[in-house]
Amino acid sequence: MSRRKLRAVEYDRDYVNFDDDNEIRRLITTVEEVHLKHRDENWPSQMLDEPDTAKWTAELEKYFGEFGAPSGCSRAAAVDYVLNAAINKIYEQKGGDTELSSARLKAQAEKVLEAHRDSQNPLNRLDYSSPKFAENARALCSILGISAHHSDPKILMKAACLYISENLGDDVIAEETEEVLKEKKLLNIKDFPIGMEVTKNGAAHFSARILRLISLKQLREVSGMINETLVEIQNLTMDMSKKPDMKQVQYGR
Repeated sequence: MSRRKLRAVEYDRDYVNFDDDNEIRRLITTVEEVHLKHRDENWPSQMLDEPDTAKWTAELEKYFGEFGAPSGCSRAAAVDYVLNAAINKIYEQKGGDTELSSARLKAQAEKVLEAHRDSQNPLNRLDYSSPKFAENARALCSILGISAHHSDPKILMKAACLYISENLGDDVIAEETEEVLKEKKLLNIKDFPIGMEVTKNGAAHFSARILRLISLKQLREVSGMINETLVEIQNLTMDMSKKPDMKQVQYGR
């Protein structure tokens, strides 16, 4: 594969590392999106977004075969089949290589770069003029706690993106989590008394402390239920027409 073929398909690079399938995927999706249109319009973006290497590699092999590349051939040869098909289609559409002037090639190259940027950035695939986008942009700003009263939904989306990048990044969240854990007081189970002789078996001793804590939790829940029952009984049996004799009330029993 020559540099002239890459320039002929208006690719933004003049070299491809055939040992790197990610570079090959980038080239093939760009050529497919701009020139060949052999698959549906969502195929290039789906290929670029696919996280499973085995899946998109298998899809590449299938794609090469559709352009006549024999099974088991080298990556360079397979890509060459695709580029030849793209160049042939360009010549058919332009009426021959005489119309591929430098000015037109430059314009087409800029078009390829723009298309590639669109496919790489998911925000560029949004319809910023749709009412649904405006509604979702305002809803996102409301969730983030920032003003959602601006008339331009693109400004709202930009504000939301800036807020997320500055306040909800992985490094910011990690720092905030670390500060919360430092301030949070945790119970040291090793210092919790269990009311029994300490055994020499560490696992048994640790299990006894856990069971003791569970038992205390259950006792507190039962105590709360008993208190609630007593309150309900008092509400049902108390004669509200009589004035209570506070002298008969005894505390501590």
